[in-house]
Amino acid sequence: MVPAETIARSGGEARTLQGGWIRARLWTGRHAQWWLLLPMLAFVIGFFLLPLLGMLTISFYQSAPGRVYVPQFSADSYVRFLADPWYWGLLWRTIWLALVVTAICLAVGYPLSYWIWRARGASKALLMGTVLVPLFTNLIARLYGWQIILSKSGPLNFALGELGVLDKPVLFNYNFGAVVVGLTHIALPYFVLILVSVLEGLDRSLIEVARNLGAGRLRSLVEVVLPLSAPGLATATAITFAWGMGAYAEPLILGSPREWTMSVEAERQILAGFDWPFGATIAFVLVASMLVLIFLLIKAFTRKGAVR
Repeated sequence: MVPAETIARSGGEARTLQGGWIRARLWTGRHAQWWLLLPMLAFVIGFFLLPLLGMLTISFYQSAPGRVYVPQFSADSYVRFLADPWYWGLLWRTIWLALVVTAICLAVGYPLSYWIWRARGASKALLMGTVLVPLFTNLIARLYGWQIILSKSGPLNFALGELGVLDKPVLFNYNFGAVVVGLTHIALPYFVLILVSVLEGLDRSLIEVARNLGAGRLRSLVEVVLPLSAPGLATATAITFAWGMGAYAEPLILGSPREWTMSVEAERQILAGFDWPFGATIAFVLVASMLVLIFLLIKAFTRKGAVR
């Protein structure tokens, strides 16, 4: 007969081997890559999804004088928002600002990204440095820098006066154009970096093949590079649009109350008016509108096989 302790030892070794096999299957199986996503998922859930659900919950609470909210269900905040044309105008102003900034980044950022991708050696390093250097400065410091540049006594007025373009100083601050300039300066480097990273993954020989087949520079760009870089272009466009929709510091520093966005109004309702339900309603409408419009933007890039 086999001793009992030998049987027990064999059973323990079998369980150990089985446990090791299960762990190996978990880490090397078809879905093993999902384990690598756990830290990111935890971050997104903890810092985005849960606060978003909390904001949505507060938006359905009742407003009360002298209190930030009363924890009783009420849709009054949404009725107030939907019934007031001023808030619809505020939403449209925010969307329009994001669209203008995104269009400028597309018009400037794609050629710049393509130029950086095609450059070599010192030229490429210089171009990348031009894109990266603004990121080394704090966002608020850059916006106040633009405030100085666009002021009546700033270098822009001085240069235009010396060239004879202006007879007297003009205030370029506190208008829609100033907000667009500041927001584009903030968003453009990220747009370019995303697009350059995508272009670097393309096979350069495809352009040479297109050239050998008779395509010129413009045609090879439009028919070869652009379709292959469309996924990265869609991502860069979506992120830029989201940045524009959530603009807070730019309209607050460079704009007037006529240029304030949904983010600024939500902050005013929560911190100045102590009306948390209505402020949360504005914020949630902003987030919902942003997600819908970003989905439509991505669908526009994927339509008719633009993204393969």
